[in-house]
Amino acid sequence: MSQKGDPPPYQLVDPNPRGKKRKDDPPVNKRKDDPPPSRPPKGKKGKRYVHIWHCCACGKASIGILVESCPDCSVSRCPYCRTEKIRVQ
Repeated sequence: MSQKGDPPPYQLVDPNPRGKKRKDDPPVNKRKDDPPPSRPPKGKKGKRYVHIWHCCACGKASIGILVESCPDCSVSRCPYCRTEKIRVQ
């Protein structure tokens, strides 16, 4: 049995009865037609690089690192094939 001041067992209790904003509360839009808040810009973007390799058998250059064999001579990339890291914008 419940005592005089206890809420009934089926009633939900508000964990924040005073309505104060807490750190872990999600942001609330003032109006329904407002877009959700966007992330602030991250400043400078990091430098981007690509890795390429040069075939040691035929001399074909600028082959993407994910390509397993040379498109010209079909020889697989080996330890003697030169690899390069190139900065792209």
